[in-house]
Amino acid sequence: MTTRLLTGEGMIWPRITKAAQNAARADVAVAYFGKGGATRLPLRAGSRIIVDASDAAVKAGVTCPAELLKYPKGVQIYSRPGLHAKVFVFGKRAFIGSANNSASSSNLLAEAVVVTSDRDLVADARIFVRESATGVRLGPEELRRLDKLYKEPRFTPGTGSQRKRNRAVWISELDLGDVPRGYETVEDQEQEAAESIRRHDETTHRIDVSWNSVRPKWHKGDVIVQVFDVAGRSMVEAPGTVLQIRKWSNGRRTYWFTHTEHRETRRCAYDRMLKSLGRGWRKRLPFDRKLKADVANTLLAWWESRA
Repeated sequence: MTTRLLTGEGMIWPRITKAAQNAARADVAVAYFGKGGATRLPLRAGSRIIVDASDAAVKAGVTCPAELLKYPKGVQIYSRPGLHAKVFVFGKRAFIGSANNSASSSNLLAEAVVVTSDRDLVADARIFVRESATGVRLGPEELRRLDKLYKEPRFTPGTGSQRKRNRAVWISELDLGDVPRGYETVEDQEQEAAESIRRHDETTHRIDVSWNSVRPKWHKGDVIVQVFDVAGRSMVEAPGTVLQIRKWSNGRRTYWFTHTEHRETRRCAYDRMLKSLGRGWRKRLPFDRKLKADVANTLLAWWESRA
């Protein structure tokens, strides 16, 4: 029997996703269910999930009916307006805390979740979910009606206030060619500058410094998925959050250094990632262009499932 607290940005949803993948069935009550939700929370037939799929929540973009439609026929889906709980029960374990099923929860917000195998707590959590299934049972017809009401959220929530701009996700082809002339004189300085503003412990995240000869389109807080060549094979780095961008000149040319922080997740062959995502994904991932919201959420959720 164990009970522990999970905290940190990007640290919680990978564990919930893994637990869901390994569970024969689940009992879940989670207020909001955003884009990429079915990938973050894969449920099997026989599972039960309660969300807030009221017209107001759907119109606000915090619950996405199209994601709920992706579940197998045997998953029981209920809507309970005003639901605020976040309770996930998988077999003999339960996750209870602050995390909604959203891209911002999995990638941006500082969440806290208790994971427990305490028999009494798990049983109480399962009872809570089942007793909460008193709202409207959502079948395909009702979910399709709600899907017509759905609107993309107008902002991504931050920690305590609304952000002025949504965090963008980019996929970029990293040039590992010739090092900029004179870079050796500032290499340590750039690495130290990036380390000084790291957001996570070095045991779980690493800091990278890359360069561009043209001003990059991304901004601080955006996410970059970098593709690079290794011995003639295209590899993909785990998504990294942009910590800062610094301008530097060697007297002949100007460069922009991007400092990113990556979770320690193994790299993947680019073709393997595309095959796993499915047909048509190569065209959906244009280099150095901001990805569409649904594409970005699915891509990030795919990486979360590998953690």
